[in-house]
Order: sequence, then structure tokens, then C-alpha cells
Amino acid sequence: MPTKNDIIKNVYTTYYGTKGQTLEHIKDDPDYDEYKITKKDVDNWFLTSHLTEGSKKPEKSKFNSFVAQGPLHVIQVDLFYYSFNQKLDKDDLKIWKKQPPPYGFIGIDIFTKQVHVVPMEDKTAVDWKRGVNEIVKVLGKPKIIMTDPDSSITSNEMDEWFRNNKEVQHVMTRRHAVFAEKAIRFFKKKMNQKVSKEVKPWTEYLTSVLKRIDTGKETVAAGKREPKEHPHRTTEFTPQDAAKPENWFEVHNNMEMKARHNRKYPEINIGDTVKVYKQRGALEKEWIGDYKPDTTTVTEITKSLGQTFYKVIGEGKPFLRSEMLLVRKIREDEVAPQEAIPELYLSNKREQIIKRDNKLLQKENMQRLADKKKDIDKQIKEEAKAAKAKAKEDTKNYNAEWNKLARKKADKARLKKGLSRTNWRGEPIEGFA
Repeated sequence: MPTKNDIIKNVYTTYYGTKGQTLEHIKDDPDYDEYKITKKDVDNWFLTSHLTEGSKKPEKSKFNSFVAQGPLHVIQVDLFYYSFNQKLDKDDLKIWKKQPPPYGFIGIDIFTKQVHVVPMEDKTAVDWKRGVNEIVKVLGKPKIIMTDPDSSITSNEMDEWFRNNKEVQHVMTRRHAVFAEKAIRFFKKKMNQKVSKEVKPWTEYLTSVLKRIDTGKETVAAGKREPKEHPHRTTEFTPQDAAKPENWFEVHNNMEMKARHNRKYPEINIGDTVKVYKQRGALEKEWIGDYKPDTTTVTEITKSLGQTFYKVIGEGKPFLRSEMLLVRKIREDEVAPQEAIPELYLSNKREQIIKRDNKLLQKENMQRLADKKKDIDKQIKEEAKAAKAKAKEDTKNYNAEWNKLARKKADKARLKKGLSRTNWRGEPIEGFA
């Protein structure tokens, strides 16, 4: 006999509706009346089932923590807009000459928590490439660069950068680059404290703010008391001290002890049916789930640098496990579908060149076929003529042999009768007895 949870799961996986829609489908089916399923039962199932991850509020405690293996293992980068309230007069404009850059590009080593910020005038792919180069130059070249799905990171310029730096792997999370966003909030907080005291372009305070983040100490004037050191809450070290090799072991242990690993994900194999994460639009309602409504199939699973990546049909970049929702396991007798090979993109000019080359090639092939046909026809005629001559020669030889035998037979018959010898037609030959 099925339980209430089994019935709710069966109805949900059939219609994939909201809590209210699931309860309504249960009430409409008379077979479920005896179970007396209430709204509270549906709410509890939605809260505890892994199938309804998209309908839950993505609180910080809902996801597991990620702990880097060491310095320069992962650097998260992100773009932010910085605007502060200030009244500019003509004198300020003359001194500043122009407004400070409205954008900043931040990079953070998630192990040591070291941060670097690059001011940017625009947020194009070229600016992203320049920002990544400067962050790698200051912090060092990592094994992984993790970003959120910004349009600039998927541009041809950044693809070329990762192709030229094959030792750096690009990991794109569909949710948020959480370490970079926390660093942005802390950076803006300290920057606003500086700007609120004396209004200046924020780029003039950039060095002092980055020094505050790196050392954990505020910058004070000479002769004043040494400020208190503020280590990072997770590592219990300042970023400057966490970068020292003698502290790496303790830093890693502190992060592991504070890490959350409460969430248990069902195992996903190749061929399983899943839903993938989709960031909710700004105008979409809260009842819209965080996963695409259409299901897809896992085609490839790879492990690299402590991360597991899942490739699915219809998506170019692989997914992390936290960005996928398991819908159905593949049966043992079921063959996993393969992703179709995408068609090669060709520009209009390239297509015209290919068509022109194909026409010339087709013309050459037709001429070659015509010449080959002529040679075959000539060979057939020669073979037919030779066969005809051979048949004529064979017939002539056969008739000569037959006539010779017939003449001998006729001669014997006439000799028996006492007649004279005859010619090959059986007629008597004069001069022979």
C-alpha cells in the first residue's frame, strides 16, 4: 500500500506543478480520497524532497561548502558597478578632469582571501580580458578561474584567452560567484567609509582599501595607536598571513571545520534524466522555479581538480552537481542517448566559396564520368567485335569438321553398296571406282 509521500511524489512527477496544483490533482482523483492528504502533507514533502529544489528558497545553509585545496587553486572573478553619492561642482570637474570609472573588476583567491580590483570604463569583452590579465599578474595564475554566466565571459576574446592559457580551466557557475560577491560587498563597505569622509574619485582610495583587506588593519596616521588586526572569520588569518606557506595547513583545517556538507545529492549517472538550473528573470514571479521546465539527459561526466562536471544534451558548458535536479534514473536495459553533433557554422561568404568550389568539382566529376563512359563504350564495342569474329571462326571450323566426318560416313556407305566413291555431298566422283 503506497504512503502519502509516494502518492504526492507520483502526482508531482506526472504534472510538475506547484504545491497548490499538486494538491488539486490529488483532490480530483477519487482513488486518493481514502488517504486524506492535506496541504500540510504536501508542504512537508516539498520541503524534504530533492525533486523540489527549485521551489525552495536558496538559503546559504541549503548548499554545501567548497574548500579550495590550496593557494591559487581557484580564483573567482566578477564585475561590479560602483556609484557613490557626491555633488560635483565646476572646480571638482576641473581637478578630476573626468568622472571616475563606473565599473570595477574584482578577483579573489578563495583560499587565502587575497583580493585585487581593476577599475574599468566599460564592461565589454576586451575590458574583461584586460581585467583578467591584470588580476593574474597580481595574484598569480590559478588552476581554475570561476565566473558566473556573464555574456562577456562567453565571448570570442575570452575563449581565445583560455585557449592560449590551457593550464587554466574555466568553470562557470549558473548561480552566483559567492566568494567574489562577498568580497564586492566588503570592498564597497570599506570604500564608502573612505568616500563619505572626503569626496574623491574612488580610484584614489583603491590602494588603501586593498591594503586594508590584505592586512586586516586600517590605515592610520603617524603617531596614532596601532589599529586592531581583523583576521578573516573562516580562515582565522589575514589574507597576507594566509598566503604564507607555513600557515597553509592550518588555514585549510580551519576552512574544513567551518564547511557545511549537510546536503546529500542523489548520484547521477550517464543517461539519467535531469533538469538544469536557470537563473530567474528580474520580472518573473517567485513561484517560478529555478530549473528549466524541460528535462534533458546526461551524456558525459568528467572529474577535474576536485570538481565533477556533467554535460547534458542541448547545453554547451558543463554543469556542477548543485545546478542539476535529478528527475529519473536510467533503467538497466535502457541505452543512454547521445548528443547530436552540432552543425558547423559557416559565414555567408564561406558558403558562397564552398558552393563555387562544389560547382567546379561537380563539373570536373561530370567530365571524368563522360570520359569514362566513352572508354567503357569503346571497350564494349571492341569486345563485341572480337566475340563476333571468334564466333564466325568457330562456326567455320565446326562446319569443316562436320563436312569431313559426313564425307567419310557417306564414302563408307557407298563402298558397302559397291558404289563408287562420292564427294562430300554424296555425289559420285568421276575417276574413282
